[in-house]
Amino acid sequence: MVLREHDNAVRWRREDRGGHVESFFLKANDPASDRAFWLKFTILAPVGGREAVGEVWAILFDGHKEQRAAKETFPVEALALGPGGVGITLGECEFGPGRSRGRLRGKDGTVFRWDLRFDGERAPLKPFPYAWMYTAPFPKSKSLTPTSDTRFEGFVEAGELRFEVASWPGMQGHNWGKSHAERYAWAHCNVFADPDGRAVDAVFEGFSARIRLGPVVTPFLTACLLTHGGRTY
Repeated sequence: MVLREHDNAVRWRREDRGGHVESFFLKANDPASDRAFWLKFTILAPVGGREAVGEVWAILFDGHKEQRAAKETFPVEALALGPGGVGITLGECEFGPGRSRGRLRGKDGTVFRWDLRFDGERAPLKPFPYAWMYTAPFPKSKSLTPTSDTRFEGFVEAGELRFEVASWPGMQGHNWGKSHAERYAWAHCNVFADPDGRAVDAVFEGFSARIRLGPVVTPFLTACLLTHGGRTY
């Protein structure tokens, strides 16, 4: 695994009272079926420093049959940062570079569990074209993908529904900022094939968002990246 731990360093600071939202998320798809999972670890700190919380989300997709979802919310005092501020732990749920495991209980009592490992050798995807955009006040929401193309191993389950995860293609993302965009859509794909069904080495990621600039909300602004043949477009 190519470690770029600074890409997964938590940007939130406990003394910050200006509002902050931050997420670390994982998603992968079974290449042999329509099964998939999505996991997210979130820090939400409202303006003024009041009632900051941590959240863990889990969703399992079993093709066209069913989807199962759970979310638990924790007081921010229960949040522990990993070594050097990289990775987080909330309750029985952990996220760190190359690894996530956890246990959640859904509203209906269904227990979600997972234990996953992943690695990757691609450079991170950074949709903003200039380095200063990751440190300046604008844009308010920052986004990067520390691991854009990886393979997951392990398992995910919700009650009796269990997926054995073996070389599922997926990714791991990280975003943060003062607030969410007014509206946005996001997409990522790292499973491509040519007309003959042969795998194509490519990764696509893109988003569109409407952002607030004072009293004005912009039209949708779009950024897309495609990596193929050793080049990024």
